[in-house]
Amino acid sequence: MRISPKIKPGVREETLKLALDLKANMKSTENSLVVLGFLLLLSVYELLTYFDEDEVLELFAFVAQHKTAVELFQTLGFANKLSEFFEDLIRKKQFVVLTAWLRRIKKFLF
Repeated sequence: MRISPKIKPGVREETLKLALDLKANMKSTENSLVVLGFLLLLSVYELLTYFDEDEVLELFAFVAQHKTAVELFQTLGFANKLSEFFEDLIRKKQFVVLTAWLRRIKKFLF
């Protein structure tokens, strides 16, 4: 179950600016905490519609080691794209990331 606070429009606009800044800074770093913070902002403030979903989906490869990644994946509505995400990881030969995801996600599957 997801509980979201009531967010005033002005706060959402400021958060969108912060998210855009974070996205710009992510291009120069692969820091998983920065990426995780960005994904959390998108989830909590419901900002996904302002960003390219395919680009956001690719960011999950950087946060596989974080416990909240799977929950964020579901919260942001990517559960139906899981096989596509895994295929992309295989195509890019990111087997360590894929293994981390499989370990995390098995809790939700079984």
